[in-house]
Amino acid sequence: DSFNRNDAASLGNAETGQLWTDRRGNHGISGSLAAPTVLVASAIVTLPAAANFDATVLIQVGGADVAELCFRYSDLSNYLIAGIDNRAGQTDFEMWKNVAGVWSNLIDYNVAPVVGQWYAVRIVANGSLLTMYLDGVQIGSVTETFNQTATEIGLYSAELLTGRYNDLVVRSV
Repeated sequence: DSFNRNDAASLGNAETGQLWTDRRGNHGISGSLAAPTVLVASAIVTLPAAANFDATVLIQVGGADVAELCFRYSDLSNYLIAGIDNRAGQTDFEMWKNVAGVWSNLIDYNVAPVVGQWYAVRIVANGSLLTMYLDGVQIGSVTETFNQTATEIGLYSAELLTGRYNDLVVRSV
């Protein structure tokens, strides 16, 4: 989804015709970019995808934000995220899993993101192997069997409302 459509309070339909579903909070369109508009602790929006996929999204943080790709989502207490954490003391690129509401870190690439810069975050999920790339460079890989049959993918935002997303591409593998 390029998000190249008129400003709106919700994401509506992706260019593939799939409907974006807000799971918590809200994401909308602002200036042809996806952005959180209503935040309640964190905002999650998803659409259907394959359990095994290769996904790339452009992410930008505008301040002390968390802006990430959400994947293998099954409900509000069971999913994985990967992207940028730019909160004070947490500045890095990361992958986490949320199992029954309990968070565990899977990948931590300790390089501080630059506010306002766009980053290409790519996740390849193939069975239990999860691989994370930043701007085309592999930054981590982990074997993880949690939720490997879940088929929802989307956006995860927390903290401020300044994270932005563009050009989400998801392919089955």
